[in-house]
Amino acid sequence: MKGTLEGYKETFAKQQPNRAALEQYISQVHALEKHTSELHTKISSLEAQLQSSREENVRWMSLANDRLKAMEELRNR
Repeated sequence: MKGTLEGYKETFAKQQPNRAALEQYISQVHALEKHTSELHTKISSLEAQLQSSREENVRWMSLANDRLKAMEELRNR
C-alpha cells in the first residue's frame, strides 16, 4: 500500500507544475483577448474619426475652392 500512496504523491507532484503552467497560460490568453478587444474598440473609434476628418476635409476644400472662384470673378470684373 505504501508504494501505491507514494506513487500517487509522485504523480500529483509532477502534475502540479503542469497545472500551474497551464493556469498561467490561460491567464495570459485571457489578458491578450481582453487587450485585443480593447484594440478593436480603439480601431473602430479611430476609423470613425478618420472618416469624419475626411468628410470635413472635403467640405473645407470645397469651401476654399468656392472662395477662390469668387475672388477670381471679383478680380476679373
